[in-house]
Amino acid sequence: PVLSEMIKADDGCVLIFEGQKFEIYKYNVKNPLQKAKLDKVIEDGEVFVLGFKHPAKVNGSFVLLNYRGHPKEADIIEAFENFK
Repeated sequence: PVLSEMIKADDGCVLIFEGQKFEIYKYNVKNPLQKAKLDKVIEDGEVFVLGFKHPAKVNGSFVLLNYRGHPKEADIIEAFENFK
């Protein structure tokens, strides 16, 4: 589990793939505050966490973070983008 409220998400988790972590967050698009935050992530392609920019990918109501620089970055992005 992660502190999803830090980025105004409904829920989130840390995943570990080949010993390195990345994160996925779920936004509730029926919640106006979360919908606005998700729209901002879509527009900017990034999320601010504690004042630091983090590149972000969006798939529906899900946001992928901390994937950049992972040895399997391309595989993680592909799996995330194909998730339905």
